[in-house]
Amino acid sequence: MLGNPPQNLSVQIDTGVSGIAVPSLECVRNRPPASTSCIRGYNSTHSSTYNPILCGQPPSSYCDSCSVAGVCQFRYTFLDGTMILGSYVTDSLLFEGLTFDNITFQTFDAASSKFQPTEIDGILGLGPPQNGPMSSVFDRWSSVPGTPKVFSLCLGEFGGQMVFGGSNPSFIGGDLMTVTLLEDSSLQSDPQYAIEVRDVTVAGTSVMPPKTPTTTTTNAFLSTSDQYLQVPTNVFESIRSTFENIFCPKIGQNDISVGGVGGIVGVCGKQTFFEGYCFVLEDDVFSLFPDIALVLNEQVSLVLPPSNYFVDFQGRSCLALERSSLPSIVIGTRIMQEYYTIYQRDQRKVSFAKAANCSGAVYTASYMSGDAQSNTVGKTLSHPFALRVTSINDGQPVAGLQIRFAVVDMVTESGVWSGSSFGEAYGHLSPEVAITDSNGVAQTYLTLGSKTGKVVVSADIPLCLNHVVFSANAQLSVVWPVMWCLSIAALLVALGALNWWHIQTKNLRGQMRTNIMGPDSHELETGPSRDKKEDYSSDEEGDSEGDPDGEGGRMLPGRVKRPTSSSRFSWKSIQKWWRKMRRASYEKMIN
Repeated sequence: MLGNPPQNLSVQIDTGVSGIAVPSLECVRNRPPASTSCIRGYNSTHSSTYNPILCGQPPSSYCDSCSVAGVCQFRYTFLDGTMILGSYVTDSLLFEGLTFDNITFQTFDAASSKFQPTEIDGILGLGPPQNGPMSSVFDRWSSVPGTPKVFSLCLGEFGGQMVFGGSNPSFIGGDLMTVTLLEDSSLQSDPQYAIEVRDVTVAGTSVMPPKTPTTTTTNAFLSTSDQYLQVPTNVFESIRSTFENIFCPKIGQNDISVGGVGGIVGVCGKQTFFEGYCFVLEDDVFSLFPDIALVLNEQVSLVLPPSNYFVDFQGRSCLALERSSLPSIVIGTRIMQEYYTIYQRDQRKVSFAKAANCSGAVYTASYMSGDAQSNTVGKTLSHPFALRVTSINDGQPVAGLQIRFAVVDMVTESGVWSGSSFGEAYGHLSPEVAITDSNGVAQTYLTLGSKTGKVVVSADIPLCLNHVVFSANAQLSVVWPVMWCLSIAALLVALGALNWWHIQTKNLRGQMRTNIMGPDSHELETGPSRDKKEDYSSDEEGDSEGDPDGEGGRMLPGRVKRPTSSSRFSWKSIQKWWRKMRRASYEKMIN
C-alpha cells in the first residue's frame, strides 16, 4: 500500500524490473473505454508523504525529460516492447507488515496498447538491483537483519503464491534443480535473472542453430511480466520445421488430420499455430504433441509438455510460443507455471522443482451429458450439453456460478472454421449463459444450423482448473438421399419411356409407308432426280383393278396397295392422308 494514509493497489510481480510502477489519476482519466489498464490509480493529492522528484535535483540525472512544472519524467520499455510514460515520485510504502519511507517509484500517465493488465493496477518489481532512481522493494525488505535474501514463486493459471524469505515445501512436487545466475555484461544497464541454455529440443531433436567457437550457449531471462516462451527467430523456425516433419504426411503416407488437409490441424497448411491461429484440439490429438525441453546443463532440463506451450482461448488452443526481438530466450509465466521457482539472491542461484498446488483455481468441472451427439441440420439435439462444477477444496457442488457457452469451431469437409463470426448457419445455443443449480449443474441446448459438419461448443468457467468442450455432428436427413435417388430413378424411367415411344412411332410410320407404298416407297420419299426428268403424269382415276406395277413395275400415281389386316388405321383416313402427302410431294418436285 502506497501513501499516507495507505492506498490499496493490486500489483503484478515482475522479475524483469526492481521497482514499483502504478498508474496515476491522469492515466485513469484518459483511459480508453475498452482498455483494461488504469482502472484505479495512485492519488498523490491524498497522501501527506508524497513528493515529486524535480529536475535539477538528485537523482534527476536519470530523467528522460522534464514536465512544464519541472517534474522528472521517464519513458520505459519492457522486454516485450510495452512502454509506459510518467513521472518519478517518492512516498511511503506499507509492505509485508513493514513501513518504508521515501520509496522512489514511477507513476505512469500513459501506457502503450500492449500494456493491458487485468484486475491489477501496477507492477511490483523483484528483479536484480538496477541503475537508476528506483528503489528496490526486495532490497529494502531484505535489509532487515536476519532476513534471508530469498523469495519463491509458485505461479498458476489464475494467480499463484509468493513466499518472501524462503520457500514452501508444499509447493514442491519433484526434485530441486539448481543453476547459477549469469552476470551478463550486456545487461548492466537493465539487469535480469539470466540463466544459460545449452540446447532446445523437440521430441529429443535439437532445434538450436549449429554451435560456433564463440556461441556455444544462449542466455534465457526469467520474466514474469511476459506470458509466453520467446525464442530467437531461427530457433522459432526450426521448431516449426520439426513439428511439420513430425505431423505433416508426405504423399502416400497416412493422413492423421482432423478437419485439415493432410496432417495435424494447426501444424500443416497455410493457417497454423505458428501464424497466430487457434484451433480446437481433441484430447487424442493433443496427446500427440511432443515435449519441448530447455537443456540448461547435463543435469538440469526444463521439460515443457503441450499443456505449457499451449494456452486456452475460448475453448481453442493457441501456441504460447513467440519470436523474440532479442537474440536471447525469454521464459514467461506460462512456462514457469510448470515449475516452482526459488530465487536465492545472496548466492546468485535459482532452483526449479515441479510445481504442486499452484494453479490458483477454485473450481473443477466434469461432463454430465450431451457430448458427441448427432442430428440432422436445423434440428435441436435430443439431450442438453450439461456439466457439473465442484469446489477444489471440499468437492462440494457450486451453485449460482455463471457459465458462458459458445460455438467456437465448425469442422467441415472444406476445413476448420474458427472465430466469432459464426451465425445461425452453424448453430444456436439456448441459453448462451447458464447458472449452476444447487447440484452445481449447468446446461444448454444446441440447435444445429444449416451447415453439415462437426460443431464444437466451449464452456467458459471462471477460475476453473480444467476446460470443458462439447461436440456434435450436423448431418443431412436420410430422407434427402432417398428422395434424390427416387427422383433420378423417375427421370430415367421417363427418359426410357420417351425413347420407347420414339422407337415405336418410328417403326409404325415405317410399317405404314410399306403397307401403303410398297417396298420401293423410299423413291417417293426422296423424290427422283430432276436430271432423269421422269414423267409422273397420269390419270388419277386410274384403273384400280389394273396392274399396279405397270410402267416398268413402278407404282403408278393414284394406285395404292390395300393395307393388310395388321394396320390399326381405317382405310379412308389412310387414303386421305396419302392424297395430301402425294399432292405436296408432286408440287415440291415440279417447283
